[in-house]
Parts: sequence; structure tokens; C-alpha cells
Amino acid sequence: MDGFDGVSLNSLSAQTGLSKASLYHHFPNGKLDMALSVLADEGRLFQKAVLAPLQRPGGGGASVRHMFDGVRAYYRGDVPVCMMNLFIHSSIASVVGPQIQATVKRWEELLAERLYDIGIAEEKSRRLATVTVCDIQGALILSRVFGQREPLEQAIKTSLERLSLG
Repeated sequence: MDGFDGVSLNSLSAQTGLSKASLYHHFPNGKLDMALSVLADEGRLFQKAVLAPLQRPGGGGASVRHMFDGVRAYYRGDVPVCMMNLFIHSSIASVVGPQIQATVKRWEELLAERLYDIGIAEEKSRRLATVTVCDIQGALILSRVFGQREPLEQAIKTSLERLSLG
């Protein structure tokens, strides 16, 4: 995977079978518009798979377990890829950064709320939520480094155990 900065419009044209003119017709600002479109689509999928289970107050531990199921489903494949990580480490970070930051912050807030609901003190809930999201994001990077899914699965297992949900 070349990432945002490494892929050319010629490569995108060849990979999609669309002419560069057709790509520019649909995406007038070229790669930036394509990236924003991909990020918007991924954001909707992330919302449905990962955040939605946490948006049910009173769901208790089941909400958190459903979130982890959603993490597994969203970050699919033998080598899971995180689009947020790809874009935040590119030349368009200043454009997409605020949206990515807001998504990650919302994930931490919702997770902390559900942990609080199951009886974990407020401050500890916030710390555990941050550590959990950090573990998952770090595992996604390691999954790419090692070319395997195992770091993500291990992070989920460890997080469930840490939260006494596994």
C-alpha cells in the first residue's frame, strides 16, 4: 500500500480502470477529494461498527463487548488497515486531522461513559478508555509492521481482560 502521498493519479487511474479525466470529473480536487470521500465513507462505517454500540446508555458491559466486536468487524482482513492512521500521517493531516481527532475523542468519551455505567470510577473510566483506544491503535500499526492480524486480536483480548469483560 502506497498511502496517500505515495500513490499517483496515474496509478489510481490504472487501478480503477477510469481515465484521469473521469477521476477529475468525479473528484475535481484530485487525490484530496478522493481522500475526503474515503474518509467520510470510513467514518460512517466506523460510527456504525464501533461507536454505535457505545451510544446506548445502560448497555453495560454488553455495549463494550459489542464495541470490541465492532472493532474486529471494522478492522477486517488478515492485515487490518486503519484509514485514520494512513491519513493522519500524510501531507493532508492538517485538513483531516480535526475530524480524526474528534472521532477518536468521541470514541474515548463514549467508552468512558459505558465503563462508568458498569461501576468503574469516573477518573479511572477515562484513563481506561484512553489506554484501550491507544492499545487498539498501536496494535493496528504493529499489525501493518508485522503483516498479520495477531497484534490487534491480542490488544482486544488484553483490553477485555483489563476491563474484566473477557
